[in-house]
Amino acid sequence: MMLDVCIWESFRLMKAGLAMRILVFAILLLFSVSLVSCGVSDEGGA
Repeated sequence: MMLDVCIWESFRLMKAGLAMRILVFAILLLFSVSLVSCGVSDEGGA
């Protein structure tokens, strides 16, 4: 029984870690895309 709870807890933590990694990756991706689009529009303006 305890082993089952331990496995479930580790699985839950793993899922939480994965969600955090995906969230950070999405934020970085959005940030880089906005930077690139700003750079492109700046070049277009000049």
